[in-house]
Amino acid sequence: MEVMILSYLGPSARCEWGLTAAQESTLTSMVFLGMTLGAPVWGMVSDTWGRKTSFGLATLFATVFGFATAAAPNFAAMAVFRTLVGFGIPGAVVAFNLLLELTPTRLRGMFAVGIEGFWTIGTILQAGFAFGLLNKYGWRLLVVVSTIPYVVLLLLLPLVPESPRYLLVKGKTEQAQAVLKKLMRVSRADMPEGQLQPLLAGDDSSCKVAEDEPKGCGWLLRKLAASAGNVWLALKQMLGPRLWMTTLTLVFTWMVAAFVYYGLVTLLTHVDFVKGASKQCINGKLVLPREDLVGILITSSAEVPGLLFSLVIVACLGRKLAFALPMVAIAVVLVPLMAGATGPVVGGIQVGVVVCMYLSRFFIYSSFNILWAMTPEYYPTSIRNFGLGVNNAFSRIGGLLSPFAAVNARQDAAWHAAPEAIFAALSLVAGASVLLLPPDKKGKALDDCIEDVTEVPELQRRVSSLVHSRAGSSGSSSWQQGAAAGAGQQQQQQQQQQRAAGGAAGVGGVAADEQPQLTEQGSEQVLLQRIM
Repeated sequence: MEVMILSYLGPSARCEWGLTAAQESTLTSMVFLGMTLGAPVWGMVSDTWGRKTSFGLATLFATVFGFATAAAPNFAAMAVFRTLVGFGIPGAVVAFNLLLELTPTRLRGMFAVGIEGFWTIGTILQAGFAFGLLNKYGWRLLVVVSTIPYVVLLLLLPLVPESPRYLLVKGKTEQAQAVLKKLMRVSRADMPEGQLQPLLAGDDSSCKVAEDEPKGCGWLLRKLAASAGNVWLALKQMLGPRLWMTTLTLVFTWMVAAFVYYGLVTLLTHVDFVKGASKQCINGKLVLPREDLVGILITSSAEVPGLLFSLVIVACLGRKLAFALPMVAIAVVLVPLMAGATGPVVGGIQVGVVVCMYLSRFFIYSSFNILWAMTPEYYPTSIRNFGLGVNNAFSRIGGLLSPFAAVNARQDAAWHAAPEAIFAALSLVAGASVLLLPPDKKGKALDDCIEDVTEVPELQRRVSSLVHSRAGSSGSSSWQQGAAAGAGQQQQQQQQQQRAAGGAAGVGGVAADEQPQLTEQGSEQVLLQRIM
């Protein structure tokens, strides 16, 4: 909802305060600037303090400044408030990872895509609210209504459990076992006998076993110091010999997907759904033709079948191909708009424009869903939230730039269809870039530590081998590690299988074939089973 409302806030503010096109674009971009800053911060907080705590703080942040936006007296105040709202929005990434860490492997792709259905519901609701409120009551009431769902999230937060996988990685075995018992009780399943054991890790491992929580006045400072150290370690691992090409490729695809998605959303109030009519400013109030509002509502509804489509292809085609095909399709469906084709006019609405915008939203939403499902699977538990947060932050850079393509390029460029051409070209490149990623993680257990990451892209392996051969033995041990990662894949997988022997029954959101590490009391038999 916070993203969809940008389609209305920019034009409304421009009308009320007499803003220029550049100021309108800047107002939208400020939200993405806040998202860019907030994404890694909330990822860091969640990997250090916990998923639930991070999600609650981020939601509270967005709630306070969401309501403040409705009272903004001028452009400057609104820009500041929307930046702060944007800072809190990436808390949704934490909730997304929490869901994945509570989901069985066999259902992880479906859940990762299915959760995006609530994004779709929010998008359609926002278009519906605008249809009923914008022309009659103005943008301020629209903002208030759009912020209420945050309050509902805060009220429901006590029902959300902490991630058992996160607790186990942090060495908080008693808390993890308590959460698992609660999940077992809710799902009416039996808890296996035994006690959880923390993951055993070396000094250089990404899985650091936490000590008991310190108490006293220095607790917060020690937590902040730990967070800073975790950020540096996580960045080294994301750009280290095992993940550097994966990270760079994902960052690029996230930037392009966000640029195209948010650009198309922003473009909604600037395309000509109605022949011979346009939005008007009446006494400082934006008034959109009813046909425009209907066109926006119709194109927004494209995300419903887009979600269903992504659910099917992610299960049938795997993550990479399921992302690439819709990205290529976007370029195809934008061609008629670039050619100026509008199609027949029905009820005052240019059908060709509606169809092209509908299909472009359909395909970009499908690709974005797949990207959300695909990215966390490439990072181990110890840095998963941070890794997704960093990629999400770079996507906001794409979102930050998108208004200038959708608004300024449309008004200033010699070619009226310049935005559509830009979106089409970048979609093609992003679709092809997934060839640089490692094999799909579909149906495979999630990695917990950086040592578990064994699959690297073929191009990365070749680059690593080339650099190693040129550099010689001196100072090339890290590259040698990356080149040898693929060769040691079978041995690592055998070790993982020993740790992840499966059961048959599921436990609530926790798969029985991936139960936590349990040691039977009074015996030496170890049940090496994972949470996920």
